[in-house]
Amino acid sequence: MSHHVCTRCIMDTTVPRITFDANGVCNFCHFHDQLELEYPLGQGGTAQLEKIYDQVRKSAKDKEYDCVVGISGGRDSTYLLYHLTRDIGLRCLAVHFNDGFGNPVAGENMKKTVGILGIPL
Repeated sequence: MSHHVCTRCIMDTTVPRITFDANGVCNFCHFHDQLELEYPLGQGGTAQLEKIYDQVRKSAKDKEYDCVVGISGGRDSTYLLYHLTRDIGLRCLAVHFNDGFGNPVAGENMKKTVGILGIPL
């Protein structure tokens, strides 16, 4: 098999399961295009998220919490919890599943985060 590089990105035939269409565009680029149609970036994506946030608020109107957010103590879940509470204004309940492989630093991060944000864990 000869070496090919996608005409749109840098992926090439060294990537397992890569395929190319007649124009030399790889299946990963096509997958990305499909995801962007379903989950648009920019104003379209923001508008979709606002609709979801409104639905969450309405469905949880008479409940104690708007949503449950899984946290690990890492930066992704910490930022998500911050964003949902401070930027979006949702009433969150933070949850963590201790699988026995916990990182002490992550545990401290979770405690600090929920304490600063005033969210129950």
